[in-house]
Amino acid sequence: MSSLASGPTALIQVRWGFFISTQFLSVLVALSLLAGCGPSVNRYLLIETSLRAHDHKGADAIVAAAEKDYGSKSRVLYGMDRGMTLQLAGDYQQSNAVLEQAEDEVDRLYTRRIRTETLAFMTNDTALPYEGDPYEQVLINVLKALNYATMGQWQDALVEARRIDHRLNVLSDRTKEKNAYRDDGFARYLTGILYESTGDVNNAFIAYRKAYETLEATRAWSHTAVPSQL
Repeated sequence: MSSLASGPTALIQVRWGFFISTQFLSVLVALSLLAGCGPSVNRYLLIETSLRAHDHKGADAIVAAAEKDYGSKSRVLYGMDRGMTLQLAGDYQQSNAVLEQAEDEVDRLYTRRIRTETLAFMTNDTALPYEGDPYEQVLINVLKALNYATMGQWQDALVEARRIDHRLNVLSDRTKEKNAYRDDGFARYLTGILYESTGDVNNAFIAYRKAYETLEATRAWSHTAVPSQL
């Protein structure tokens, strides 16, 4: 596999154009979904207002100032929120540092799940730390991949692409409900771009095919058209 030293080719830049054009909207949607889980809906309204005003640093400052309010059981949620606002503020390195901590916390909580689920069963659900829903866990790697790619660290971005594929492949195998979150066309499209950018055309083809199939299968309710680049 050959590495890409100078960045994507013209064709891949076209694919990036579509992907990046949807990134800001995706972050707003993600923050809106996370708002229901957070300790303060008002905080998310302030964040959204700042983002719509293109005050990305202001939005990040709101999240940073509220770190203690998230509490010890919402470290993953704080990491996702902060990682997204740092990315939009252009601090890609710090964004990845925070997202890495969130991902480590997800892995740590996974190993404790049986014990904490037993505790919650004996007491109440609030005893369970928040480890994120599957789509949020995938989003962590998506954001990290975008940060690495933006900084020109293509091999690191490729590592995140493989992590995305692994998460989605495991999720697809484990999830039996037809309408449940079991794949992600947006994330698959990103991995395809990253594979193609680094010369791995075989995995790029597989990723693009899965992206097309997933986007086509969900377009009725997502109202998201399949990119013409696919």
